Amino acid sequence: MLQIDIDRVFGNGVIGWLLLLTYILAFLFIFFVLLKKVKLLTKTTLITTTFSFLFPFLFFVLNENFLLKSTPPDTIVYATIIHDFSEYFNTYSFGVLGYSILSYIPFKLCFGMPLVFISFNIFYYQIAVLYLFKAFKIYGNYHNKVIGNNVFVFMQIAATMYPIGMIHVSSILREPMMLLFFSINIYFLTKYHFTNFTNYFVLSISLLFLFIIRPLTGIAMLIAFLSSYIYVKRLFTFRNLLKLSVVGILAFILTKNIILSIYNLDFSLDWIIKYRAESNAKFGIEGYHALNWDGFFHTIKNVFLLVSQYLFSPIPILVDKQVMYNKLIPTIDTLFNSLFIFLPILIYRKRFFKTWMICFLIFIIIPALFETNISGAYRHRMNGIFMLIPLTSYIFSRIRTKPT
Repeated sequence: MLQIDIDRVFGNGVIGWLLLLTYILAFLFIFFVLLKKVKLLTKTTLITTTFSFLFPFLFFVLNENFLLKSTPPDTIVYATIIHDFSEYFNTYSFGVLGYSILSYIPFKLCFGMPLVFISFNIFYYQIAVLYLFKAFKIYGNYHNKVIGNNVFVFMQIAATMYPIGMIHVSSILREPMMLLFFSINIYFLTKYHFTNFTNYFVLSISLLFLFIIRPLTGIAMLIAFLSSYIYVKRLFTFRNLLKLSVVGILAFILTKNIILSIYNLDFSLDWIIKYRAESNAKFGIEGYHALNWDGFFHTIKNVFLLVSQYLFSPIPILVDKQVMYNKLIPTIDTLFNSLFIFLPILIYRKRFFKTWMICFLIFIIIPALFETNISGAYRHRMNGIFMLIPLTSYIFSRIRTKPT
């Protein structure tokens, strides 16, 4: 197998750096065209968009020279595939295989230089912000709220400065593509829930891609769509709920068997307890403490603790205190989320936030139940945190403009 020194993953010389910068500028131009198409291109968005594209690049350059953060181990996986796709794309897990197939053209356009793929991740991330804004605009318009261009400006700034987001955008990991399809599906979800939506083929493809990249997020998205379907169709009678239960059980069994065969992932409480116990031993001090699942009270308590640890990692809730000492960037991320996302929403919460927040909980609670370690938590919570950015951006835009 191709051996790549983790400290030399991005050592592609002048050609690699020039190609990276060329792609970033090309994607920046394409994004300007998209903004003009959706009437978001202003002097302010020209500035914030340029900042959003160039800041991750500058962070990457600084990190390469001053080692602000270590290179994630998964980087080696994607670097080997970019170096030689045909040889290594099916060497790793099903998730990596699926993601590699989805990324076939971008990987090839890197010409064997992992460095260049950062430009694609920057572009994916900004498209994700755009689709999330479009979703929130539909949501706000339904509730008779004006979601102006200034909300998009604040979303761009918040997403760019979001610490874990910045780390992943300036890397070759798969989180930016996951956020892209997550935001597209949130956009489809809001269109379905609040307007007339009939393009189910495109929706199915987008859901499939999300499921391939991050199965638990795909399952959570299916639950969100099912909940929306029940609400939109007003299927609250006992007969309708009974029919849905039968269909849901059959779909659950089918999905469970597919996931079990591909990922060795189950959804029974016994399996989760066993899985958590094995993972605790695997991840050492970064693994969560063992939990007592006997009885209803302990189960509810555990769910609360798991969600809290998921949201606030690496703050020690289910782990030892010393784990936090060598987690500077995740700690900064938690402080950022607490001060600039959670706190403004708690202080200036609006009544029309309710449905959006319920959807947010779906994307937090489900993956939190399967999370077993600190490093996984602050990476995997990205889509949930990402979903709150429109709310806090709306709040800051209102404070800034002082509407009457």
